[in-house]
Amino acid sequence: MPPKFIYKLEGESVSLKKIPAELIGRVLVNVQSLIYSVGRYSWPDVSVQGRCPKIIEDLYSLNVGFREGCVELQFNPSQIQYSLEDPSRTVQEPAFSKLATLFGVLSGPDKEYDDVKEEVKKIIEDQKTRVAILNHMNRIIPPSNMHAKVKIEDVHLENPEIDIQHIHFRDRVLRLLEEETENDEVKIRGAIVRIKDDVPNSLFWVKRDSGNLAKVCLPEDMRSQIIGYLADRTPVSISGIGQKIGRTLEIIELDSIKESAKITIDTASDIKLHNPIEATLSYERYDEDDEFWVVSNDELGINGVDETVDKAREMFEESLYEDYLVYKDIEDDRLSDKALLLKRHLIDLFEYR
Repeated sequence: MPPKFIYKLEGESVSLKKIPAELIGRVLVNVQSLIYSVGRYSWPDVSVQGRCPKIIEDLYSLNVGFREGCVELQFNPSQIQYSLEDPSRTVQEPAFSKLATLFGVLSGPDKEYDDVKEEVKKIIEDQKTRVAILNHMNRIIPPSNMHAKVKIEDVHLENPEIDIQHIHFRDRVLRLLEEETENDEVKIRGAIVRIKDDVPNSLFWVKRDSGNLAKVCLPEDMRSQIIGYLADRTPVSISGIGQKIGRTLEIIELDSIKESAKITIDTASDIKLHNPIEATLSYERYDEDDEFWVVSNDELGINGVDETVDKAREMFEESLYEDYLVYKDIEDDRLSDKALLLKRHLIDLFEYR
């Protein structure tokens, strides 16, 4: 029999007629990615870096079915390939066996944390793969009002059903993930400029506020949000687990992404403003080839434009100070009502009154 990954969701509010769609979608994506990660690591002569090879996609792409009577997802390889050395076994079994061992170690009630940590490192020696596996495990743990049980069947091992909401499993996964990523967490700000669909490793490119590009993995459960940011050219702040590969920063696990279109300006020409002002950050296209960061404030009518956010901000601050120098010495009766309000606003920023 081919190996099978079973995910059973339980809870008073859970039934086939009332399925938590968002959670199920997250489970579908992350179980598939979990199997890809372990399969790739277990397959001989396959690099754990870069795009997932086609042989791994073919062997570990999953079929999914729902069992009647409860919300139970059954994942099994869509293409079964038997071993030439032992026709009673499939070539996918080592990956599923390794995954079953991992779940068993992480859920063992009589193990000390340090022992669990060492066993996990022996099972998955590559740190990048460990982070990916732990992250996918964490994402299939349901909210506190539900329970999920996992069982890996039809492998030549006796594997118990595991409650992944149990404190032993949940806390160990979270603690290991935090420790593994403590020194690799990165935060960047920029604008999404391109999405590349490359199953199973879809990604998007971010033009950072420094002007450099960053490559970021694209989680399926964040796809619509990311497409919206791309369409609107919205500046975003991103946090995740990253590493520099060559000259490019690559975020291999995306934790959060949110709009970041406001900047606080509290100095201008090395003078501290008495009242900080809020400026809007945008990434604008001026023709087919030229794109620039823009720092602006409509109330003051000031813009700073450049290829990096720092330089655009510097231009904004210079323009702000220049406007102050121009307006402060003009007599009030020579100004329109609107210009007079602007003069007083500028003076309030730079002078005590």
